[in-house]
Amino acid sequence: MSVYQNFLRKYVHCLYHLGLCWALSFPLSIQAKANPRDSLRRVYQHYSSQSRRLETSPEYLALLQALAQAYYLHHSDSTHWFAQKALTLSKAQNDLPRTGKLYNLLGNNYYTIGDYEQALRYYLLALQVWQKLNNPDGLARTLNSLGLIYESQGDYRRAIQHHQHSIRISQTIDEPASRRYLLSLNHLNLGLAYKGTQQNDSAAYFFTLTATDTLPDITRNALLAQAHLANLLLEQEAYQAALQSYQRLLIHEPLLNRFDACFVFEGMAKAYLQRQQPVQALKYANKALQIAQELRAHWEMQRAALTAAEASAALGDFTNAYMFLQLHRQYNDSVYNLNKEKRIRQLKTDYQASENERLAQEKELQLEVNKRQRYGLIALSILLVSLSVVAIFLVYLVWARQAKNQILQAIDETKNRLFSIIGHDLRAPLASIKAVLGLLQMKALSAEEQQIVLKDLTLRLDLANHTLDNLLAWGKGQLQRVQFVAEPRWVNLHQEAQYSINLWADAAAHKQLTLHNELPATLELWVDVEHLRLILRNLLNNAIKFTPNGGHIRIEEATAQGWQGLTVTDTGIGMDAEIQAQIFDSQDFVSTRGTANEKGTGLGLQLCLACAKANGGTIKVNSQLGKGTSFTLLLPQG
Repeated sequence: MSVYQNFLRKYVHCLYHLGLCWALSFPLSIQAKANPRDSLRRVYQHYSSQSRRLETSPEYLALLQALAQAYYLHHSDSTHWFAQKALTLSKAQNDLPRTGKLYNLLGNNYYTIGDYEQALRYYLLALQVWQKLNNPDGLARTLNSLGLIYESQGDYRRAIQHHQHSIRISQTIDEPASRRYLLSLNHLNLGLAYKGTQQNDSAAYFFTLTATDTLPDITRNALLAQAHLANLLLEQEAYQAALQSYQRLLIHEPLLNRFDACFVFEGMAKAYLQRQQPVQALKYANKALQIAQELRAHWEMQRAALTAAEASAALGDFTNAYMFLQLHRQYNDSVYNLNKEKRIRQLKTDYQASENERLAQEKELQLEVNKRQRYGLIALSILLVSLSVVAIFLVYLVWARQAKNQILQAIDETKNRLFSIIGHDLRAPLASIKAVLGLLQMKALSAEEQQIVLKDLTLRLDLANHTLDNLLAWGKGQLQRVQFVAEPRWVNLHQEAQYSINLWADAAAHKQLTLHNELPATLELWVDVEHLRLILRNLLNNAIKFTPNGGHIRIEEATAQGWQGLTVTDTGIGMDAEIQAQIFDSQDFVSTRGTANEKGTGLGLQLCLACAKANGGTIKVNSQLGKGTSFTLLLPQG
């Protein structure tokens, strides 16, 4: 290699990094003012005219990738050309990380222009690369993109599943900035999916979660979330409030990319149109249409064209109104191409096949999980046997010490209750767990079925362990006739509530429930911390048990004169007055099955009341059938 060629390689390498900083780190509207594309293009032309040996170098590949990224959202054909050229070279060099990024970029490019068939194909190729590399950042980004594909097809259930999967993977990323960026991106897109299912409260929650994040790297996500909140106001016919929100966003227009700006302009056009201001409406509809046409974004083109047609008609300009309407119909036909939908369904099948392949590759890990589950079952069995021995021993001690018939009768009733719980509420789930483990050992289940069964197995073990905790506490109190003794200290209520929420997070996710910790971060109570945890654990378990899929559970501050505490409120099935009067009755167990047929012992609420009284407090219930239930723990103010 000549001295000139060596110098050129170093020069391109340096310029590539500068160009890549512009392409990836700066908002696209700012790039337009100080465009790195021209500089990169000139270097590319000069570089390509040199020795053919240079065209196989890593620096040349990096230059191609930077050019593809720089043209993204400006010229889709150039993005595609440079990305494909880079992809060929990255495969030849076996550069898997760069190959995965190029697949993602090509998918994003096709998604922008509304070609969801090609977008999905490239996202699936990227997913295979990230799975092979076990790269959580790449996996999270691609799963988020797949969620957007499903949203575009109206399959919001799968979209939500993919965003939630992406969130779980994002939480494992070590680098804080990348982790927070991906979480904010998924929260934003979860809001879009819930909006598609008409769950506007959930949509607003996730939009607000993103809009209030102040991390500099995700400012664009926050602004876009504010735009979607404005769109919710528009749909609720709060046109003035929506318009004001959009106008505030224009202050930050340089931080939005062109795709986002198109969305904002189209929303402003609709708001002006509803406020009988067709001149302004047409102005912003034309802005949105111009950007959409440059991006070749078919969804955005057909929406902007329809708004422009309505604004023109409102102005009495029926010639242009007809022209815009024709454009709307033309773009609408391209969006709903039936052949593409058919091929997308086929690619969904291919995606499922790739998921099965991934599960097969994780077989060794699953076997290790099965092994740990077996050890857990053995430990649980030992604990159950020990508990049975303790129960028998306690019954014998009481029987030996008491001579009165009334006490003997009470002991006998207590023994029957203990063995009834052991025989039915614990033996049945243990038998079920044993049967499932038998199927796993026999390899009678597919990889996909194993994954589902293992999740269910974990939930069963958690619930069985929760039942054992309650049973030990209740059995000790009943058989020895002892009262709970509190050892209070100052406890941060918000932290303890979050601790209990984390314990039940998997059970809540299994039913797609949202747990909200709305307690003040500095709120403290004078209470026995173990008693508080038992109360929170049982109240959250009850709320999860009796709340249907997709519901919400909130933990909030509760106050009364001289009292302070918390309230656990759910959107569950509620209780009638008769059941409310019985749930704290120590002479009887009130146990009903949950919304997912969950079983219980009826001990939990009695234990909660006992712990509350031991700390000088009480528990109250307020419930209505079909509207949910609130349990309030009140303790004396310290």
